[in-house]
Amino acid sequence: MRAPRRHPYPHRARRARRQRRARRRVRGRPPPVRAAAHHRPGHRRRGHPARRAAPPGPGADRLVGEAARPAVPARPRRVRPAPRPRREPPGPPEGRRRTPTRRAGAHPPAGRCCCRRACAARRPGGAGVTGPVDTIVTVRGRASRCRVAGDGPLVVLLHGIGRTLADFAELHDRLARDHRVVSLDLAGHGGSAPLDEPHTLPALARAAADCLDALGVAGPAHLVGNSLGGAVAMRLAVDDPARAASLVLVDSAGFGREVTVALRLLALRPLGRLLLRPSRAVARRTERALFHDRRYVTETRLAEAMAAARRPHAARVMLELVDSLGTFRGVAGPWREELLDAVARLDLPILVVWGERDLILPAAHLDAARTRLPRARTHLFADTGHLPQVERAEEFHRLVTGFWAGHAADR
Repeated sequence: MRAPRRHPYPHRARRARRQRRARRRVRGRPPPVRAAAHHRPGHRRRGHPARRAAPPGPGADRLVGEAARPAVPARPRRVRPAPRPRREPPGPPEGRRRTPTRRAGAHPPAGRCCCRRACAARRPGGAGVTGPVDTIVTVRGRASRCRVAGDGPLVVLLHGIGRTLADFAELHDRLARDHRVVSLDLAGHGGSAPLDEPHTLPALARAAADCLDALGVAGPAHLVGNSLGGAVAMRLAVDDPARAASLVLVDSAGFGREVTVALRLLALRPLGRLLLRPSRAVARRTERALFHDRRYVTETRLAEAMAAARRPHAARVMLELVDSLGTFRGVAGPWREELLDAVARLDLPILVVWGERDLILPAAHLDAARTRLPRARTHLFADTGHLPQVERAEEFHRLVTGFWAGHAADR
């Protein structure tokens, strides 16, 4: 005899039988008769033979000879109430205008900016107070991005290689309280288009000078440069001494041959192109090398680094700068010697600051700065990386403004 076939999912079969019995009770039909002895379990019943043989009529729902059962009344169906009409919110009182809802992506009203910086430049009656505004100026057919804010003595902020003006964002806001501050994206960096010529230190300095002229900022400026921006600031001061009121060199390039191996590897062309491919892992390692305190390695900074690396000209600009400034052994010597000799002859107040834990350009370069620029004032920030203006923002601001105020009093 063949073994009875079992349902592959017995719990589903039991649930289906319960549901069928419930439906029959609702319709007033009795539950089905249990299977006879000869019925094989698992087979679907087609009804009892006695029920199939019963003639049609009122008693067709029961077995032959079975007493009639009272019919169970059908359960009344629930009727959902009609939805209530939607009530519109009351309008504004007479004589008052309702502020229109801001569209998605639209800039909020002045004074309530979505960023943390107030857009005071667009505030009615805000004469004499200028908020930070990113501006794109066209210089010789090339777009350059800059950020301008504040009123007072002119300050120009210059970032490092492969970076953007965002490295000076906090210092920019602090200085703009009592200075006219201009942050520049160097040519081929950030929002500035690349040059038509090879990117070298003199070319970057000329492009920065052209951008300042296009902005209409006249008079000597306090030049503040970080890393490569420090070398650009020195080149600007040497090429046009009337443009510089002082120099603040922050972990500046140009004081020694030693540099991080990540930049030296870029001098090997095949490997350099591979290392400059946009990669979140590379961006994270780079940001960690810039800061001693890892809390400054934020998602916002990583996103900015990835956006800069994805620009189509980013790799070309980096490779041209590395070729012009150094080799696999480190920063080249000839341009450093010539530039430092020229800066030493300038009659300018100079402040050189460094981060003690700088992994890009070691703090030992500060000793070289004291030797090559004996009249310069120096300062070393303890437990600080390559960007002291970020990690020591308040202390850096006090140091720089005190330096400028002291020399202004001497005059």
